[in-house]
Amino acid sequence: MAKITNKTISEIKNVQEMLDFLEINMYEDENIGILDNNNLYEYIKVSLQILDFQTNYEMDGILTLYSDYNFHIAHIVESFEKTNNGEIANLLKKIVGLYEINIKGKENAAGFKQEEILGELEKKLMEMLDEKKYWKNVEEYIKENKEKTLLFL
Repeated sequence: MAKITNKTISEIKNVQEMLDFLEINMYEDENIGILDNNNLYEYIKVSLQILDFQTNYEMDGILTLYSDYNFHIAHIVESFEKTNNGEIANLLKKIVGLYEINIKGKENAAGFKQEEILGELEKKLMEMLDEKKYWKNVEEYIKENKEKTLLFL
């Protein structure tokens, strides 16, 4: 397996090959803590955040949003926003916001309606994630930002 660095990723020319490389290597021992590495180029960090979210979603489904993993949600939302996937980002914000209201005991008199709304939002998010159409925007973001990054090196 290989260490994920700016250099190793910059040398990969094809976007899909880069995503495959990240997906294969991101959970290896030499890459522990990679999501917290502030020295990576932004397009790499955004790719890792979305890949990590997708992996956790595929393993745990919507429960991913309600687990200890939730502390990454702000970065995940930001990554979807940066890749022009605002609809997914907004759904994530709404779901987590409604969930936090309920778990913090601030449920209003219409709490049962919040659960219904939460269920509908979760369903819509799951459909969008299962379709994986968002990857086209992610790939475009990578292409644009990789080129910009390499121009300034």
